[in-house]
Amino acid sequence: MMVMKIAVSGAGEFVLHATANIGDDATFGSDGRATGHRHSVAYWLMLEHADRTIFQRGAGLNPDPLIRSGTNFLEVRVPLRTMGIADSRQTKIAIGDALWPKSALFSMETQLYRQGPYN
Repeated sequence: MMVMKIAVSGAGEFVLHATANIGDDATFGSDGRATGHRHSVAYWLMLEHADRTIFQRGAGLNPDPLIRSGTNFLEVRVPLRTMGIADSRQTKIAIGDALWPKSALFSMETQLYRQGPYN
């Protein structure tokens, strides 16, 4: 399980949880004897703010646009609007791990970007 703290200027602090749950199901033949195993992974993502769940998503056999796995990585996406960054012209974001605030891993400034009339 991965837990990260995200500080957003003007919006407060968020907690992001992401995990991969590994499963193993036995397969059986017509005689009732075990014939093998079917391995599976289900991914789960949750964003919290002030001890309140903002959203949670899961991806198992059905893909989800917010969770994507690769050979050696798990990519999670958090819509900035869920953290109140939709209308801000300039926002500072700092990301850290469970030792926050001693461990800022990443810090950036975001600016509002509009590509077309539908963004």
